[in-house]
Amino acid sequence: MKEWYSAGELAPLFGITIQAVNQKARTDWRTRPMWHATRNPQGVWRRAEEGNGYLYHYAVLPAAVKVRLLTADGAPARESDDRVAAKRTLSAEVAWDLYARAPDKKKDVAKARLAILQEVDGLYVGGMPKNVAVTTVCGLRGISNSTYYGWEKRVHGISRSDWLPMLMDYRTGRRRDPGIMPVEAWEAYKALYLTNDERTHAECYNRLKDAAKAQGWTLPSAKTFVRRVETDIDPRVIILEREGMDEYLRKFPAQRRDKTVFHALEAVNYDGHKLDVFTLWPQEEKPGRTFLMGFQDIYSGFLLSWRLDLAETAYGFRLAFGDVIENYGIPDHVWSDNTMAAAAKENTGGSRFRNRFKIKEDDPVGLFKLMDCEIHFSTPGRGQSKPIERAWGTLSRYISKSPECAGAYTGNSPVNKPANYGSKAITLAELVKVVEREVHRFNHDPALNSAGNGRSRAEVFAESYAKSPIRVATGLPMEKRRLWLLASEAVTCRKPDGAVWLHENRYWHEALVGMIGRKVVLRFDPDKLHDPVHVYRLDGAFVCTADCVQDSGFNSAAAAKDKAEKVAKWRKAGRTLAALEKTMTMEQVMALMPSLDEAPKPEAKVVRPLFGQQGNAALKAAPDPDAMTDDEFRQAFTAGIHILRPVPVE
Repeated sequence: MKEWYSAGELAPLFGITIQAVNQKARTDWRTRPMWHATRNPQGVWRRAEEGNGYLYHYAVLPAAVKVRLLTADGAPARESDDRVAAKRTLSAEVAWDLYARAPDKKKDVAKARLAILQEVDGLYVGGMPKNVAVTTVCGLRGISNSTYYGWEKRVHGISRSDWLPMLMDYRTGRRRDPGIMPVEAWEAYKALYLTNDERTHAECYNRLKDAAKAQGWTLPSAKTFVRRVETDIDPRVIILEREGMDEYLRKFPAQRRDKTVFHALEAVNYDGHKLDVFTLWPQEEKPGRTFLMGFQDIYSGFLLSWRLDLAETAYGFRLAFGDVIENYGIPDHVWSDNTMAAAAKENTGGSRFRNRFKIKEDDPVGLFKLMDCEIHFSTPGRGQSKPIERAWGTLSRYISKSPECAGAYTGNSPVNKPANYGSKAITLAELVKVVEREVHRFNHDPALNSAGNGRSRAEVFAESYAKSPIRVATGLPMEKRRLWLLASEAVTCRKPDGAVWLHENRYWHEALVGMIGRKVVLRFDPDKLHDPVHVYRLDGAFVCTADCVQDSGFNSAAAAKDKAEKVAKWRKAGRTLAALEKTMTMEQVMALMPSLDEAPKPEAKVVRPLFGQQGNAALKAAPDPDAMTDDEFRQAFTAGIHILRPVPVE
């Protein structure tokens, strides 16, 4: 069904003459407010494109005539007004999304076009004829009338509030056609580049040229391959395949845990650390490195107890835990890793999900269960789930590099040894004094407690300890006391995950992984900093909406489970992307390489003659000056026989 009808077409529909239709139009329809124009898309009349007549919208038809037209045989069904409005709304939403992602240069062009449309509309409403208004405004700006009407056509039927994105030019620059790049060559290049060997682009291209000679490929320039890697391969795939899964997982934001859900001594964690100091133990012939084992309060970071030993043992942990009970009380929760010493049955027996040693029904009940402590296991070496890992980093530096340990310091790695390596060994008694001093410094120095707001760990612990319910060991039976003694603005996308920080809040989105090290602009509500922020490039292009990664409760099992599920999805997505990119194995790449042919032997072109021979006779041999005469030989032989004569035995 058509939308616009002339008076001649409306006359039979109304059952009246053409003159009667024109009379009705002059009195009822063809008024200024009902004129159909860009600024008034709901108008019901407009001038015909040809001739001097007028066209009228189908909306002027009576309901009965509309139904007859809609149900007529062969007449196409027209979309409802609601459906048309929904389509317009949807297209406007898409346009606004594209507008947000466009750089400021394109946005400025769209704003200039909108200003021209508004200026023409203002002149027309003021009484100036439409064509005169268009010619006047466009002439001043060097724009043709047809260009203006093209813009007006773009916004036809669109709400004025949505004109701006509709006027933006969405065309992009022509991308260089990689069609001259053979498919196998591209796959071989990816197979060479996406490996843990981390080959450079130049090395991959040089190897690919060898294969191209054998396969008859015509390769584009090396820059073309570099550009295609940057545009076609997801940055996550590059990180996963070149730097490994550990580095890839670091791009996912780490879980930060809020320790304020506890009070002092409610939860502790323990671990051991090998000090970088040569120590001479009693009854030991050679000096060795000593293990420091300790328990730390999770709420305050206060180091509760420590012990030294030549090895990390379950017994050492039991002694240190006994010191905690005797000096402070019994904790409710204990965090441990699953190393053989830390998760020994003497300490953790009776707990589920130990992930160390086979769990048997007749296992003895460990010390922690006997003390009615709930045990939690974490991954070794992860400071997020066991804060004492970070405490060892600080303590180890202060202990190993103390003045008393000068010459006994081993360095923190085999390739980082000091010049005076092995020149001295500190005695155990001296080391105990050093550890006591540095642990006291660690607990009581406010400068070493970044989370204390000017207070030391000891002050934070004492304040909470004084007003918290503590299970003290006063009424503990002596049998239990022996248990531990009998055994053991423009901001930068930060490394490693691309997260951005704003007023101590952290925000992350997977799109930020590819922007690590680059500066972005955040748009946010200052009264709602925990809401998502909108990230834009410096040129104004929209990047993503990053959610606030809030700290979770340290003992929140739900938060830990949610983090594990997200990491699993992140890992699976990375592997899937990598599998889609790499379709050629290294063996297939090597099969494309040419075999080395045996190099031909060079042929001498210039022959040097040999002079000095007389005819064809051989040269006479020259006499050897060291040769013996016959008489000399006989005399020497006789002397040797006399030397070999047997000697009688006395």
